[in-house]
Amino acid sequence: RRGIPLGGAAGEARDTAGGDRSLAGADRLWDEEARVLRVSSCWKRWDVPDAPCQVPRDRSLPFNADVPSASTSPPEDSRTLGQFLLASCFHPDALRRQCTSGRCRESLLKHEFCFSLHGARVSLRVLQLPDHQALPTPGLCGWSVCRACERNGQPAPPSPRRPISGRTADVSLGRFLELSAYNGAARSRFSNCGHSLHFDHERFVGVGSLVCSIRYTACVVFGLCPPGHPPPHALP
Repeated sequence: RRGIPLGGAAGEARDTAGGDRSLAGADRLWDEEARVLRVSSCWKRWDVPDAPCQVPRDRSLPFNADVPSASTSPPEDSRTLGQFLLASCFHPDALRRQCTSGRCRESLLKHEFCFSLHGARVSLRVLQLPDHQALPTPGLCGWSVCRACERNGQPAPPSPRRPISGRTADVSLGRFLELSAYNGAARSRFSNCGHSLHFDHERFVGVGSLVCSIRYTACVVFGLCPPGHPPPHALP
């Protein structure tokens, strides 16, 4: 069986629904020449409305090993999507790790990993399935569920569970986050609803009894206006 891009997008992850052409008008926080995505990341509890357990950290995620900043980036910032999932979400050491915050001290399963970009947030949350529901395939597999259909009261069955292609697993984490936050044109090949795969679908990647949920959330970016100065839109 051939592997597919994450969630079954119409096109590989590097050229999803027209690739860079669909992103031409997006407001992206990465240098066009350096191909580096600027994000802020943190761990936070998903079950309580508390502040993040750690101070958000600004990071520069290179799109590939050939960009100038890749050689000086920390190893965790230069990972591929597959490497990130296996090391930070599905590795036994990651599951045993406890939060260092004195008011939390809970495990990975009580947290979500949030990547904040300009106007968007991509959240990853690890879930543990009962043993009798463990995935039978040995490698990473993916599927998705349209949450927009659910909100509209329409049936939203999950897409077929398919193995993740090697090409998708080898996409850099920075490139994957950029597509997830700014490419709203991608559509699932296994859903007839027509909603955006990256914006409206909750995507899942699983191996064994562990599943990583990937969700997009739009964020309002507020501007600052000093006292006595009119807001920019009020200027003639």
